[in-house]
Amino acid sequence: MSIDWLDAEKAIDRDAVLEARRAELEARVQKEPVALEDVLELLDVLDEMGAEVPNMARIAQWGVKRWMNDAGLRAWLGTMWLRGGKVEQAVKELNAAIMLEKHQALARLTRGQVYLRTEKFDKALLDFEAGLLGKPNDRIRDELDRMVIVALARVGRAADALEKQRAFAARKPDDVRILVDGADLLELLGRVDEAKAELDRLVAARPWDTDLLFQCAMRALERDELARAKTLADDLLKRDSQHLEGWNLRAQIHYRLGMFEQALTDHSMIDELSKSMPPDYAFRAKCHVDLGNKADAIACLEIGLKDKRLQPDQRTSVQRTLDTLHRGK
Repeated sequence: MSIDWLDAEKAIDRDAVLEARRAELEARVQKEPVALEDVLELLDVLDEMGAEVPNMARIAQWGVKRWMNDAGLRAWLGTMWLRGGKVEQAVKELNAAIMLEKHQALARLTRGQVYLRTEKFDKALLDFEAGLLGKPNDRIRDELDRMVIVALARVGRAADALEKQRAFAARKPDDVRILVDGADLLELLGRVDEAKAELDRLVAARPWDTDLLFQCAMRALERDELARAKTLADDLLKRDSQHLEGWNLRAQIHYRLGMFEQALTDHSMIDELSKSMPPDYAFRAKCHVDLGNKADAIACLEIGLKDKRLQPDQRTSVQRTLDTLHRGK
């Protein structure tokens, strides 16, 4: 049996276990008396399954109303606010969670990510390290460990970050993000040739690994290595034609290469593969404009404004792009 099929079977088994546990927990939290532990576990399971933010936020809000002084629920609610783009509300809940429990792992992880976004790297590092002093589950511990590495690099301690990355990679040899982090850190230390060689070895050793192909293609695009990015994205989509992020990524690559028709074709696959994920209407409009089809761009954006799946920040982006096109008439 190939590695591809072994990985697929593992993923199917894992998904089946998570789905069964989700169904069991949802049934339990709908009957009184409801146990706080069941609500917290349900949120964790839903998060691992990649559940949509609105559903998880609704459960977290309901839980907080019942157990206002539970740090875990406050942390989940803050995390959902952040994922929904409501930063101020998120920070308020995360601060409350940390006041209730100093080393609450999820709250420290999420607040640290806010600090990273706002370039307060020292504070981010303190939060991530404090979270590791709490009681994180394995999944959150891994994320905290990785965020410590990221924060160390941002505060200028790349050598320390690389040391931690090597230890993490030895413990989690299949964690693609941490493997790619190693190349980033080598590059940050000025060891650019070593970084490229390390990624080449990884791709050669794991040609079946679509996550690795995606991360390496993203990395190449960020460094304007467009030919390499396209080769990796092509290989990714040959191996997994259902990879939504892969289609979006190759659309971006084609756009940067000036291949606007191909970019639109790739981006249209989002409509084919997902009914819940809205397309990037502003990106599509940009392709139409660069093809000389301004009317098509405006029509695309007007359709986008009617799409109820858009988050507030996405709707704002669409409206701003449309306003700009109208002013340019």
